[in-house]
Amino acid sequence: MRQRTRRGVFLASVLMLLTVLALSCTTGVEPSPQPGTLRVTLTSDPADTSVIILSDTSQYYPSDRMDIITSQGRAYRGENFAQLYVDQTEQRILSDTNNIIYRENNQYLTYTIFNSYVPPGTYDRLELNLAGTQLIIHVPRIYEIDVLLPPGESPTMSFPINAEVKEGQVTQIDLQIKPFQSLGRYLDYYVFDRQVEVLRVTNP
Repeated sequence: MRQRTRRGVFLASVLMLLTVLALSCTTGVEPSPQPGTLRVTLTSDPADTSVIILSDTSQYYPSDRMDIITSQGRAYRGENFAQLYVDQTEQRILSDTNNIIYRENNQYLTYTIFNSYVPPGTYDRLELNLAGTQLIIHVPRIYEIDVLLPPGESPTMSFPINAEVKEGQVTQIDLQIKPFQSLGRYLDYYVFDRQVEVLRVTNP
């Protein structure tokens, strides 16, 4: 009788120990955090509004264009990165073209160049490709001039940031470019010496 009692106590103790261990262990299949949104915008410096072409000083006309192509967006946490896309649809657009000298009510437009879901965390570097195509000016006369990166220069630009992304929330990085100050005439085209800076990081 005593042997059965001891055996029962022993089995109960083993079951209790196994229960405690099961409750204290992780399974390796923990709930994943929900993503946040990282949005990157680009606008032109409001003080940079004209360029001298030969002896002519440009005057704004609604059909003027200076298109730039943005692509290959990445947000880094150390050596790890999240790929950035133009929007959050399943289409996942990889690049976009925007006219950075277009104005409405005499103000440069602000473009959303990336708007992508990313894992929550603090990101320390933003990387993207940025290249020009052509400058088209209509007043005082029509000029169409190619806009190219300096010979041998990579289209990739890198910016140090401190951007915390939280679950279900939006973190926005605003970039500002000096469109005309970025241009330097060389032979029959403009060298695009991209003057871009991080203006602010916010949670709108």
